[in-house]
Amino acid sequence: MKIIILCENVGFPIGLAGTARVRCFAKALKETGHFVEVINTVGLLGSYTKANISSIGIFDGIPYRFCGGYSVRPKIKFGRLAEKIIGYIVSLLYILSKKNKEQLDCIILYSRNIYMVRIFGVLSKIIKIPFVVELCEWPEAIALTKGSDLKKSKAFSKAVIKYASAVIPISHYIQNRIKQLCRHQYLPSCIIPVLFDIPLTSSTSNKPYILYTGSADYADIWQIVIDTIVHLHARGVDITLVLTCSGSYHSVNNLKNYIANKKMASSVKYLGYVKDAKFNELINNANILFAPLPDNLQSIARFPTKLAFYLASGRPVLTSNVGEVNYYLKDGENAFVVSKECKIKELAEKICQIYENHKYLEQIGDKGRRVAYQNFYYKSQGSKLSDFIEFVIKNYKR
Repeated sequence: MKIIILCENVGFPIGLAGTARVRCFAKALKETGHFVEVINTVGLLGSYTKANISSIGIFDGIPYRFCGGYSVRPKIKFGRLAEKIIGYIVSLLYILSKKNKEQLDCIILYSRNIYMVRIFGVLSKIIKIPFVVELCEWPEAIALTKGSDLKKSKAFSKAVIKYASAVIPISHYIQNRIKQLCRHQYLPSCIIPVLFDIPLTSSTSNKPYILYTGSADYADIWQIVIDTIVHLHARGVDITLVLTCSGSYHSVNNLKNYIANKKMASSVKYLGYVKDAKFNELINNANILFAPLPDNLQSIARFPTKLAFYLASGRPVLTSNVGEVNYYLKDGENAFVVSKECKIKELAEKICQIYENHKYLEQIGDKGRRVAYQNFYYKSQGSKLSDFIEFVIKNYKR
């Protein structure tokens, strides 16, 4: 089958979590015999990357293109607007061209933009090919958590139900919400959890540190991380925290100011954006990989990509019992898991416990790695994803 993965604000192949997921999808489908290419309507915001590549190329055997002409978005607002308009037009024309040449069987959309769903959903109906929407986040859950525009989020959900031929949710929560919204309508769905594709080998660091990696836009999470280190220092436990958080300029500045206000500049090492090789090195050498999840609807609906990479390294992973974590991890068995309340004191106690019980760490790390390769390695999900896409295409033709 010939498949296009259509993205916006992902920046494949130079982005972060979204790029990793798209890359794993493409590689999984490619290895199961499909031809896959990734189309970006626009580039990635400059605040999320230091890389800049050709607008058309091949990465890991996967053809890609930035239809707006830039892999990194222009700094000027007018330039970004022009890029977006051009990107939409070129993407539409490119898809039409592929269909006319009989070189397209399915579109998979990776975007939370309602206009992307509507525009390319209508196009798919006109040219009669299935339109599959990947759902790694649930806008309604974000809106209810952050108090943002719920009406707009519900409009996105309705658009997905109206235009999608099928959906690929990342979590059970999203799948259940889709079923509730569909009511008597049948919309095929297939849960594909977080994925990783880079083999990681565990090692031991000479300089102990805790690693947290994630978007600076998730302020509620990095505040928990930093506050935990502050609590440990107040108890006389001297631990270094390494952060690889990139994000909007406003979010990054808030993060830096928070570190300064907590007087933790000497104990918190902020690295910002790091390339894949450095990212893997940091994971492999960390003593603890930190991924707390606040007990809110957004955390329940999503599934952090970093957990897959963390577990695959075989290093001790510390998280909280929220959402999808319930389905895969058990405290003291394959990871370290605190209660869903994710209290600072409890996290600090768990970190101390990890440092005091070295003899159990390797065993727990190995079991965590086994969970990762059984459930989150892109090859382990390849057949499931491929079978689902083939099912959707065949049923659509009928």
